[in-house]
Amino acid sequence: MTSEFYQSFEFKLEFQNNSPFSFSQFEECDFYSFLPTIYQQPDVQQNIEEEENEFVSKIFFHKNEKNNKTKETTSELQQINKGDNGIFKIDKFLGNKINREKKPLFKKVGKRNHDKYDIDNIITVVQNHYINFIVMFVNYFLEEQGVNEKFIKISYEEKRKVNKENFEILKKKCLYEILLMKISPKNKLSPEDHNIILYNKVKNLPIIKDILNLNYLCFFQNVYYNSERNIILNIDGLDKPFKLSDRKLVLYKERLSSFSNEYYKTLFDNYVKEKYFSN
Repeated sequence: MTSEFYQSFEFKLEFQNNSPFSFSQFEECDFYSFLPTIYQQPDVQQNIEEEENEFVSKIFFHKNEKNNKTKETTSELQQINKGDNGIFKIDKFLGNKINREKKPLFKKVGKRNHDKYDIDNIITVVQNHYINFIVMFVNYFLEEQGVNEKFIKISYEEKRKVNKENFEILKKKCLYEILLMKISPKNKLSPEDHNIILYNKVKNLPIIKDILNLNYLCFFQNVYYNSERNIILNIDGLDKPFKLSDRKLVLYKERLSSFSNEYYKTLFDNYVKEKYFSN
């Protein structure tokens, strides 16, 4: 329709330049009779404007019906309000509301994300390995003293308790009290009270009795965390040197070096210092 209007207008100019008649004579003709009747009707003209507005809206804010993403598309549609001056006012663009903060892309489950970087999970790894080390350490000295029997590892359910209340209890215990905790159910060949029976047999042996009475927290700080193979233990009131030649006794720093992720190693060590060395 618009092109027909321009063609008529060009025809008028050409006719004016080439015609022997004056332009005033040409104006006497009913020129608007050549135009489509819809441009002469105000109601029809208004409908056309509304259709054009709707057409523009569909172009810019087209909804992809093929993907059937009703919920996602609804949240991302533009909301358009027509102002007093007839100009479109955009309130929303691609899901980002004006004057509102953007929401994070990822949600946390519960109060925190429970992955391997979580402090509770790191302390669980530390505590599990440390308590295993205690059992192996005592068994090492039992063998050194000619005792063939060995203590059985503690149940994982006991080792995984890392809440503050349990930790406060643990750090006041002696090593023998750790050995008397519930043993691992994986051991099917020994009775549930195996460690209790063995403890009563060896609790008064030289060297062994002093090791069994070492404090849980002090032993962590001075032996396990320090990670030296040449250690000094207080035996019968005297400091005596010992060498941990058994490579099965994996100390803290050796355990830490087994991790390949440098960020995890740094975070791991920071949490351990916070847990075992802070007041």
